Amino acid sequence: MRKLMEFETSLSQIMIQPQSRRNFSEIYTKLPLGELKRRVPDFDFDYYLASLLPRKLDDSELVVIYALPYYRKLTKLLEATDKRSGS
Repeated sequence: MRKLMEFETSLSQIMIQPQSRRNFSEIYTKLPLGELKRRVPDFDFDYYLASLLPRKLDDSELVVIYALPYYRKLTKLLEATDKRSGS
């Protein structure tokens, strides 16, 4: 249980600050899917988007992502986390 709480604390620390969330221009990024995959290579956007959309997106299609730095930090946190214990 302690390790799970440590993970949740780490997760909360990488989240975008509330004041930044109010400023959409600060967290809004529109770019081709292929570029997004290059910027955050450890996050499987193809798998993620396939679970949400009725068709596969081409790497040249534009996508909008909020809080791109969060995804970068999230993948690093997940890589450093023991999958069984949560920390």
